[in-house]
Amino acid sequence: MPKCYRKWTHPAKAIELKEKCEEREYMIEVYMDGSKSSSDVGSGTAVFTNKHLTFHLKYKLVERCSNNQAQQLAIAKTLEKIQDLGHLQGNHRSVAIHTDSKITLEAIAKPRNHQNLVEQIRDKIR
Repeated sequence: MPKCYRKWTHPAKAIELKEKCEEREYMIEVYMDGSKSSSDVGSGTAVFTNKHLTFHLKYKLVERCSNNQAQQLAIAKTLEKIQDLGHLQGNHRSVAIHTDSKITLEAIAKPRNHQNLVEQIRDKIR
């Protein structure tokens, strides 16, 4: 269920997504992709901590879901898992997420987009 509009983040506090800086070292790097065929929708994620594979996740969605929803679910679930493992404590809050979904990144950055998965991602980023 979507958040009540009164709990929406004010547009002035929009999330700023930045492109990966090649000169910077990231403790956590996430590689993900989603796909949709005529009969299957799914996504997968590989998470590396200090350049070592920490875990990977796979999701199969119902066929009415879109490729973008598969990407968004992968981001939301991966950030949740990273938080659960305590990897985002203290100064280690920067994560490089590698995705080919420009639509998903634009949805996350757009403060007027209140889709459920997009809101879940924003909650985990804050």
